[in-house]
Amino acid sequence: MPNLDELTCGFYGKITEVVTGDFPSTRSFRGSNFESPCAMIDVLNAVSNYAPLIPFAVGIAIFRKLDRSSMIVLALLLLSSISQLFSRYTNRHPLQGVVFNCYLIADMVMWALVFYLNSRLTSIRLLILFVLSLEASVIFSAIRRESVWRFFSEYVSFNCVVHSTWVLLFLFERYKDATTHRLEYEPLFWFALGLLFYSPATYFLFAFYEIVRGSASEAPEKLWWIHDVVNPLMYALFTIGMIMNTRQEKLIRIRA
Repeated sequence: MPNLDELTCGFYGKITEVVTGDFPSTRSFRGSNFESPCAMIDVLNAVSNYAPLIPFAVGIAIFRKLDRSSMIVLALLLLSSISQLFSRYTNRHPLQGVVFNCYLIADMVMWALVFYLNSRLTSIRLLILFVLSLEASVIFSAIRRESVWRFFSEYVSFNCVVHSTWVLLFLFERYKDATTHRLEYEPLFWFALGLLFYSPATYFLFAFYEIVRGSASEAPEKLWWIHDVVNPLMYALFTIGMIMNTRQEKLIRIRA
């Protein structure tokens, strides 16, 4: 009698066959040497790849009501969708490194801009500018020294640390602000919450990116499984943030 894992894999295998017309277990997973034993992973991967399109579509639908921070996030969602879909449909394409590096730089700059615009403390603003300048100089120096074709995954890990820092500083500043009463009505709160879920959970994936890609065993690939669960959760929180722009009651005014 088949066990629960075999039944689960068989069920998701049928779903993937219907959707893609292919057997996912015969395809290389994430461009690595390990082949996924269960089609459930392929379903999670598909959900993760298409997840940015949901908050992006919501943002487009209510574009006239978006605040400045949400507009910046909307532009970032477009770039994220392009990057993830390019990765999904062009496995090991020579341009992957270029696309990922461009998104890495955009992600770094846009989130720094969002938190800079929403900070009221000069010390935090100066810190954001300093870290952004330092990070940009290091990345561009690495690109000139090596090659733009290589994906600088180690800087994605550093970005995760930086994003977590911006989120914690944002929450601390709102906590100390006497005028803050209903933080859940602020779109940036949901964007920050999404980053706080995603960044720490995926730090090790990108820190050991080359090891995972070159692994022929299942254990390192489980880092991708974590990513494919956390990534849609982050974009679900981004969707809530976009919807918050439609609420009439906004007790917190974001600085333009």
